Amino acid sequence: MRTPAFATLLPLLACQQDPHPAPADLIFLGGSVVTVDAESDQAEAIATRGDRIVAVGSREGITPLRGPGTLVIELPDDAMVMPGFIEGHGHYMRLGETLQEIDLRNAHDWDEILRLIGAAAENAEPGAWLIGHGWHQGKWLREPEPNIEGLPLHQGLSALTPNNPVLLRHVSGHGLFANAAAMRAADIDDATPDPAGGEIVRDRAGHAFGMMRERAADLVESVFARSRAGRGRLEREAEMREWVQLAGEEALRHGITSFQDLGASFEHIDLWKHLADEGRLPLRMYA
Repeated sequence: MRTPAFATLLPLLACQQDPHPAPADLIFLGGSVVTVDAESDQAEAIATRGDRIVAVGSREGITPLRGPGTLVIELPDDAMVMPGFIEGHGHYMRLGETLQEIDLRNAHDWDEILRLIGAAAENAEPGAWLIGHGWHQGKWLREPEPNIEGLPLHQGLSALTPNNPVLLRHVSGHGLFANAAAMRAADIDDATPDPAGGEIVRDRAGHAFGMMRERAADLVESVFARSRAGRGRLEREAEMREWVQLAGEEALRHGITSFQDLGASFEHIDLWKHLADEGRLPLRMYA
C-alpha cells in the first residue's frame, strides 16, 4: 500500500534544493549503512521523518536535519544498517494465527510432539480444539513405532487427549493429522470414502489412523471452522487484530518491513486499511 522506504532513497543531502529543510524525527549516525545503491553503496548516516527516509549520506551532510526534537542514535562501529527485507509471497494473517498455535517445527520426533500436545491438553477446557502446526516426519531423528509410511498412528495422541479434538497441520500445507476426537467430530471412520482430491490415509487393514492428505484435510478443517462460527463480529475482529500485531512483530524481528500477501480475503484487506488509517499497521502491505 506504500512504497518501501529504501526503494525511494533521496540523493545525498548535499544535493537537496531546500536550504532550510524541516528537522528529521530520527537520525542514525555511525556504523555501516548499506544502501543497495550501485552508485553509492555505503554511507554514514540516515535521517527519517515520519515513515520516510529523507536523507542518506555523511555525518556532515545530515547535520542540518538535526533539530531540538530529533532523536539521534549513535551506532557502534560494528553495527550495520540495511534496507528492510520484502516478503515476496507470504500469508500474513496465517502467520499471525500460527503464533497462537502449538509450534511443532522443531520437534525431534513424535514422542516430543506427544509431550507438547499432552501439556497443552492439561490446561485446555473439555471440548476445546488443540491446534498445532509445522511438523514433518522427514525431519524426525527416528521414526515412530509403529508407523505407516513413517507416519504415527493416532492411538497414543488420542489417549492423551480424550476430551479434546486435535488438529496438527503438516508443514507442507497439504495435510493434517487428527486424533480420535477430531475424527469423530468430522464423522470420519473406516467406512468414510475418500473425498475428491483427497485421501484418508489407512493402514493395511483399511483403518483410518489419523493422517488426512489434501482435500481430506478439509473434512476436519471444516468442523473446526464451524466450531468458531458462532463468535460475534467484535470477537472476530479482536482476534484478527491480534494476528496482525503478532505477525508484524515476528516479521519485524527478522527484518521484514514490507509484505506481499498472496491470497488475502477482502475482510483482511478492509481490516488492514482501517489499521493503516489508525497508524497501527506494523508493515507496508501489498495484497
